[in-house]
Amino acid sequence: APWGWTWIDDAPWGYAPFHYGRWVFVGGGWGWVPGPVVVGVRPVYAPALVAWVGGPRFGVSVGIGGGIGAVGWFPLGPREVFVPSYRYSGAYIERVNVTNTVIVNRTLIREGNVTNVNYVNRGVPGAVVAVRGDAMVGGRPVAAAAVRVEPGMMASATIVTHAAVVPERGAVLGGREVVRAAPPAVVVNRTVVTRNAPPPAPVAFERQRVAMQSNPGRPLDRGSMNQMQGSAPRPMYRQAPAGQSQPQSRPQQPPRGGFAPQGSSGSQPGGSPAPRTEERRVNPQNQQQPRQFERTNPQPQPRSNERNTPREKQQERQKQERHEDRREREKEKS
Repeated sequence: APWGWTWIDDAPWGYAPFHYGRWVFVGGGWGWVPGPVVVGVRPVYAPALVAWVGGPRFGVSVGIGGGIGAVGWFPLGPREVFVPSYRYSGAYIERVNVTNTVIVNRTLIREGNVTNVNYVNRGVPGAVVAVRGDAMVGGRPVAAAAVRVEPGMMASATIVTHAAVVPERGAVLGGREVVRAAPPAVVVNRTVVTRNAPPPAPVAFERQRVAMQSNPGRPLDRGSMNQMQGSAPRPMYRQAPAGQSQPQSRPQQPPRGGFAPQGSSGSQPGGSPAPRTEERRVNPQNQQQPRQFERTNPQPQPRSNERNTPREKQQERQKQERHEDRREREKEKS
């Protein structure tokens, strides 16, 4: 997620206890303590209200050595400060804490130091959960990958503000990768004419992962993302001049008879606009019609400013028949 490791629960009783409030161990069981109720103040969402456990000695103590080691965490108790792994402002860390619990030590909010804090749930049996590092970076379910942590193992553990591991692609996308049909190369590489410059393409996850290697466990800030977007290859496009209409996406429809007028522009290959010298349109009515040859006796040619539609042909034929009938009647009278 943009703010780092995030809890995605599968509990039947809802998601709120994972992202709001605090946890307390009372009478042999766990209970959720919501934040203080203040009229007009809405609690601030937090991705994971936990304190992280790490360090090389912690991995050895839980029986996981070499490689990434182990990653552990335990829930924050009442009045304990949540310190994000992502960049934050003083106003933000104030809101995300005071709206979810009653904070007594405001100095810890300002400093964000977690090494000398005596966390109440650190020594509670069953409070600390640990997984192998490869299970963490792969986003595997915690229930199947959890390692038992005894209270004595926490003596060599170090409290940190974030899990110092870099996620893999499966942990970010969640599940199998969706295979999409790629368009042909001729479509991808063609130049597009647009009025506004298109936004930069999203940064590929592999590039983000390489950048996060220098500071594992901390998500990339907005400045780093903008810098990578600026260096990414841009799609080929050409911005249309102001006031100029876009080129037609379809060729000009020829007149009846199947003959295209001479000098028509039409669409050019590759989607590029036609040269201005060929943008002149010819009026089919003022253009000389091509001569047609037929095996039967040709019909009388219509005038240049008329069209030879079937309805006009029928009207012309009826007019000629009436004219012939009138001439026959005049002959009979004479």
